[in-house]
Amino acid sequence: MCAVQRLAVVHDHEIVRHGQVPCLDMPLSSSSAANVLIVRTAQWDKDGERGYERTPAGTGPYRCPERQLSRDVLDERAPPPHWKAGVMDGHARQMTWPLEEPTRVAPR
Repeated sequence: MCAVQRLAVVHDHEIVRHGQVPCLDMPLSSSSAANVLIVRTAQWDKDGERGYERTPAGTGPYRCPERQLSRDVLDERAPPPHWKAGVMDGHARQMTWPLEEPTRVAPR
């Protein structure tokens, strides 16, 4: 990950990141592929961080009815069509994170 030393706000929809070296993977690390947290100002001002934890925005064509921090996230398909993804095939998806380190088995 590239180290950003300073951010300059150009206007409401543009920022400039300053670092010591060029960062070729900055577009990827700033895209939806990297799961970057982007929060609407209106939601943040109204609900704050705790409100965002209860009802996160930016879940794409899904809504988030259940979430346990550092454990799992359950997403259900939002009413179609989504503005970018259209109609999703699956009804739900669940992402889980194991609570313990996986056992490493390596040949000697």
